Order: sequence, then structure tokens, then C-alpha cells
Amino acid sequence: MDRNDRILVTGGSGFIGGRLVEVLAERGCHIRVATTDFGHCRRISHLPVELVKADLNDHESLARATSDCNIVFHAAYRFGGSPDDEQRINLDGTCALANSFINASGRRFVHISSITAYGEPCDGEITEQSDPCTNGKWYGAIKRQIEIALLDLYRKRGLEVAILQPTIVYGPYGQTFTVRPLEELRSGPIGLPVGGLCNAVYVDDVVTAAILAAQHDAAVGKAFIVSGSSPTTWREFYRAYEKMLKMEAVVELDEEQMGALLLTRQPSLLRRTARRILPVPIKSLLKAPSQLRQRASGSSRSLYVHSGFWAALYAAKSHARIDKARECLGYNPAFDLQKGMAATADWAHSAGLLSTR
Repeated sequence: MDRNDRILVTGGSGFIGGRLVEVLAERGCHIRVATTDFGHCRRISHLPVELVKADLNDHESLARATSDCNIVFHAAYRFGGSPDDEQRINLDGTCALANSFINASGRRFVHISSITAYGEPCDGEITEQSDPCTNGKWYGAIKRQIEIALLDLYRKRGLEVAILQPTIVYGPYGQTFTVRPLEELRSGPIGLPVGGLCNAVYVDDVVTAAILAAQHDAAVGKAFIVSGSSPTTWREFYRAYEKMLKMEAVVELDEEQMGALLLTRQPSLLRRTARRILPVPIKSLLKAPSQLRQRASGSSRSLYVHSGFWAALYAAKSHARIDKARECLGYNPAFDLQKGMAATADWAHSAGLLSTR
């Protein structure tokens, strides 16, 4: 990849896509950013990029966006609507984008997928050989369906596709694993399961992996898990945000305590999932949550615990392996949790996110 390449980035106004655009601009690349709304592009508006209107639900606009581009980084995803609509727009839109790229004789198509393509969180190692998520219409299942479709285009039409599956991505402008944890901690005490593992990866490492996937022929036709060098715990992940806020708000809970709190919040949900998420008998999940609230640093506010998918994520002891990305791409994460959180703290301070009032 060099300055003669013409690069299209979809989702370039978002978290990962926006950082990718910034890095590519620093390298002097010719960049085109496809967006549904120019008003969403304030972060990259000062950069020497070409902005074009394109929408996953408008296939003609996708064809125009790919014109003259020989590399595509596809980071866009459309949330909202019914599950059927979300599936149709993202799956059909990605296929239309890829087919237009093939017709335009494009060279490399890098798709930003997700570790959730392997299904709900579980204990043990996760590799590219793990059982994928194929059922349902939730985010991870849709991501997996998109991967299958792109690999089918690789086999049938020669699409030079490389698929990245990032894990827990945090860093500047990140919403789910940066802004949201800070907001949770400011709101009051939070209960986290003891020992849950967090496969955190700083956003710049994901961007590095994407660029490597565009450069290496060994990436074609393959999917790669992208994470940090090794997992941390969710307790340590949240502790980094506590340090930014100069407060303590996390209470670690064992399985019985987590179950008791979840039972008081959503009993029907827990009864459906307790055996899978919290492997303890329902009868043992009756400890009064008021006893636990008193442990939350003396706070009078109620202790918050996550439920459903998030409860499973925080409780799981999973280890996402990056051996394949190391071997095929030469991927080597540059950010451990300390370095990544230091950079995140600088941004959060400048963005005014660290006030506890």
C-alpha cells in the first residue's frame, strides 16, 4: 500500500474507521470516505480526504463510492429498525459494495467484523477455528453472515478479502468500551463478576492490523482475531477508568451474589439463562441485595449489575488468541493496557469526560 493507492473507507466517521482515516492521512494516502451524512464527519473534516455520500441501503451510491478505488476498508454498520431490516441492510449492502468493488477491478477488501461472530461469550480459548455464530439476527450473527458471504465472493469471484475480528476495542472516541464505562462509574457503584477476563485491544492496534491486512497477500481469504497481547480482567479494565475519575465504584461479586442481584432485576431472564451464565441453583440466588449495596464504598445509591449478554460477557473467562494474526500479518500489539489507557485518559480529559459532578 502506497500513496498511489486510492482508498475507500466506509464508516470513516465512526470510532475505528475515524482512527483509520487519521492514520492513513498521516501516511499521505489518497482517501475517500463514504458517509450517509457529512455532518457526522467533524472529526475528520480537517483532513485532506474526499467525502462522498453513500448508504448501505442505496446500492447505486456504493458503486459510485468504489469507482477508481483499489483498496476498501469496510467499517460501516447500520444499526436500528427490525432485526430483519438490520440483517437485510447490512448483509445486502456489504455484498453490493463488494460486488461493485470487484467490477471496478479493486485489489484488496478489508472487512471489519467482530469477535461476536463466534457467538455469546463463553469460557476457554477463542480461535479462528472456534464454532461460529450462525443462528439468529443479533449483531454477532449478522456479522458472521456477512463474513460467509464475503468468503463466498472470494471463492466464486476472486474478491481479495481479508476479515478482521476485533475484540473489546477501547480508546479515544470509543462509545461502548470507553464512554459507557466512564458514565457507569460516575452514576454509582457497579457490580462485576469475580475473575471475568477482558480481551481488550487499543484502537490503534486494530488500525495497524487493518493496514497489515491490506498489505499482505497471506491475508486474502482469511479471518483474523485482533486483540491485545493477553487478556486482562474486567476488574483491571474498569480500575483504569476509576483512576481517571479518581474514584472507586466497582464491587466484585461472586456467582451467588451476582445471581441474587440479577434475580431481583429480571427474574424471568435469569431463570432462562442462569444455568448457562451463572452455574448455581436458583434456590441459592436469594441473598438479599441490600447486604451487597452496603459494600459499595458506603454509597447510598443502588448497586448496578449488568444482565443478559453483558452479564455473560463480564463473567466469561475467555482468551481470544491472536496467533494467526501474528503469523500471517506480522501483527504485534504496540499497546498494553497501561499505555492504551494513558492515551485514552488524555483524550477523555480533553473531551471533558472526567468530571464526576
